[in-house]
Amino acid sequence: MKGLVAVLATLCAQGVSAQWGPWTQWWSAGLGAWQGDTAAFAVAESDWLILDAPAAGTYALWREGLGSRPARFSASLQMNFNPSSANYAFWEVWDSSGTPSPMVSGYRIELGRSNDQLRLLRLPDGLVLANSPSGLLDRSASRLDWSWDWYSSGAHRLTWLLRDTLGVRLDSGEVLGSSDSSVALLGRLRFGASVTVTRVRGLKWGPLSWRAGPWVRSATPRKRAARLGDASVTEILVSPDPRVSWRSAPGDFMELFVESDSLCWALGWTLRYGSSSWLLPDRVLRPREVVLLADGRLPWPDSLSLWDVPISLTSAPAFWSIETAEGVRMAWGRVQPDMHHPLDKSLGGWSLEVNPQWSSLPRAWQSSRSFLGSSPGSLEWSSLGPRQGGILGLLADSVLQVDWRHPLPLGTSPLYPFDSVALARWSGGRWLATRIHSECTTLRWLPDAGSLLWPCRPGEVMELALLPGWIHADGTPGDCTMVFAGWALPPVSGEVQISELLLNPLPGEGRFAELRSLSDRVLDLSGLFWSNPDVFSGDSSSSGSWRRASVAGRFLLPGQVIFLAANPAALLAVYSAGDSMAGPLGAPRPGAWARPALPGGPGATNQSIPLTDDGGILELRRSDGLLIDRAEVSPDQFPERIRQSPGKGEGMALERRGSDPHDWGFARIDSATPGRWPQAAVDASRSQFDLIQRQWPPSLQWDLDSEQAWLLETRWTDPEGRWASPWSVPRPVASQDRIEARDEPPQGGLWLWEFRFTPGQGRTIRRAYPIRY
Repeated sequence: MKGLVAVLATLCAQGVSAQWGPWTQWWSAGLGAWQGDTAAFAVAESDWLILDAPAAGTYALWREGLGSRPARFSASLQMNFNPSSANYAFWEVWDSSGTPSPMVSGYRIELGRSNDQLRLLRLPDGLVLANSPSGLLDRSASRLDWSWDWYSSGAHRLTWLLRDTLGVRLDSGEVLGSSDSSVALLGRLRFGASVTVTRVRGLKWGPLSWRAGPWVRSATPRKRAARLGDASVTEILVSPDPRVSWRSAPGDFMELFVESDSLCWALGWTLRYGSSSWLLPDRVLRPREVVLLADGRLPWPDSLSLWDVPISLTSAPAFWSIETAEGVRMAWGRVQPDMHHPLDKSLGGWSLEVNPQWSSLPRAWQSSRSFLGSSPGSLEWSSLGPRQGGILGLLADSVLQVDWRHPLPLGTSPLYPFDSVALARWSGGRWLATRIHSECTTLRWLPDAGSLLWPCRPGEVMELALLPGWIHADGTPGDCTMVFAGWALPPVSGEVQISELLLNPLPGEGRFAELRSLSDRVLDLSGLFWSNPDVFSGDSSSSGSWRRASVAGRFLLPGQVIFLAANPAALLAVYSAGDSMAGPLGAPRPGAWARPALPGGPGATNQSIPLTDDGGILELRRSDGLLIDRAEVSPDQFPERIRQSPGKGEGMALERRGSDPHDWGFARIDSATPGRWPQAAVDASRSQFDLIQRQWPPSLQWDLDSEQAWLLETRWTDPEGRWASPWSVPRPVASQDRIEARDEPPQGGLWLWEFRFTPGQGRTIRRAYPIRY
């Protein structure tokens, strides 16, 4: 018996509370059960508890116990003033189970602090779970009877009845709030007020009632710190102005999606963006929660789960990361203007969004399609095609720079994915690898004394082996096993041929020129320029202008074909581009998912091709004026059936037929084939159609006569024939391509998706497919 008494005494000394039982606090019984600022409260007649504070400040009473949901609390409060952000009452219930203070959680009800509302918030992050209409407490004096219910399902409900001081009913209502069960234990109940010096005696409380379910230790989930993979950044807005709409986001933000399947805590996290950094307040992260990192001083909607941090993000290219107190990167990535498409969205008002599965892949980010320019707090992203791994671009100058399609795994050697054993076999020096960032590796050759600048002879091809089965950070397999490079030399006449030209591009597309190597040497394209003989003169003092054809470090392998364009992103959105070295060997390729290539990557140049829709003469020259190749093109080189078609060859390219500058013909396999030479034979049957996706948005793929120029029109039709939308504007399409529905039917239901393909010669082809929208 004495042992049991000793144990109970020890538990009391350690502050272990008993289970909550249903109770009602009548103030005539005194404040013996309460702790806190007892001197600032006084019991008055009629069983009211009056605030009798000595000065301005925050005063509170609390008591402790053990309980869990379902729970209910009800109270009466009389306020003899109009509440405000400086004068308001509050009630709280906390998890006080002995966990460290940064991880204490709970719920708080504020009466009149914001917009004269009754408001339920989650602690410590301040997420609003429920609130009454604005202006409810906008009165000089009132009495409020209110209650809070927390159901077993996790749902919250607020109920209120408002009277004047004479008891006349003024308003009543209830609101069902968001579900939240992040508080495992109801251990401390606390209420009080914050007042200025003129309101220290303006509040009084009536009886309080409380009941809660039993708390079972084994049923309480253990709190844990967030781990890598628990959260992903899914949206970033760096330039909110000019705003797309008056309802658009008021400032910069980063959207965080919690992928954890259990409650976790963000403790001591730091957001780094470029050269700036911000320490984030500790907070709880709920499963499937969408959190917004933003400046809480701005007018964000109450419905958002705000992580208040005064961030200011710049529109300049920058790397960002979210790191724990131990330096572990929870999320990371890059932001730069050319990630937007169209590029005009980078000027302001539009965010970048991504599927959380691919948030660490910069080229998976896309401009928001929301009519507000961004969608903070709502997960929205566009669908992406299959991911392709491997090499995005190669540059060779004093070093070999390899741009990867996606980030490489963290913690790997700077040499990864190169085969370090194979590189060590090179004689005459050694390779030094540097990981500039997660998507870029540079290889520098450090020669021994008296050795060459590169480990090969000028113009010779090098083969650098990659590890078999190497992968990117997201698990995407690398699709190449070898990197080809070399000591590039300036080309001479006849070594590079202009092999394809697009004269009359589709609107917003831009022209391109294709170059084909006829040499057995590695050629340097850095010093090549486009010129027009109308303005070109051999005299170096001539006022004629040149346009640079490529960027520093760009090279051409023997037999390789590449395309050059001022806007490769727009081009890749229309045509299937590639190069003759594509495949397992790992030569440079255009950007994945129709994203613009990195600076210096395939197709990248700062200048447009100096041609018009009517063609002209185009020359490729070295910087010293040496003529490398010459092309003379015009629309007359298209067949008559194309010249007489409605599009008149718009979006169709001319291909080189021979060495003569006049020897050109239209692209026979597709409307344009940038970077694809020699052309593969087409063995598909004519006029084949395949509805490859029936769910919204539907997608159709076709294979038509490649000898024809095609125009496509689409519309939506009622299956009963009662209504049809107008046909879309005819637009040129490739003979083998696919389309995804862009315009939506006027309302839900079953519709026919109609197509009308018009060839340059012959009969129109029509197809229709039932689609449920």
